Amino acid sequence: MVVTWTEDAISQFHAVYNHILETAGVNAAKRIAHKIEKSAARLATHPQMGPMEEYLKQKPKGYRSLVVHKNYKLVYHIEDQIIYISALFDCRQSPTKFEIIK
Repeated sequence: MVVTWTEDAISQFHAVYNHILETAGVNAAKRIAHKIEKSAARLATHPQMGPMEEYLKQKPKGYRSLVVHKNYKLVYHIEDQIIYISALFDCRQSPTKFEIIK
């Protein structure tokens, strides 16, 4: 399978990276970015590894989520042979913010 990031998810990734870069430094930002990228790549061979996302059950795409760091999780769905990463969600936010996911 192929992993593809949506524009929204890419934007969120950059925002997270820049926030960590400003608050914790370049090494921390690189470490967390690597962890996120590695987890996303693992989805290509194990697409079902993330459980169904409870707060997005009403959405028709069958969203799953995978915690990649204590503060962040990837939200994704699978169509045909493509895994679409729809969001990089900050777990410290209210789950009601999932409503922005299309």
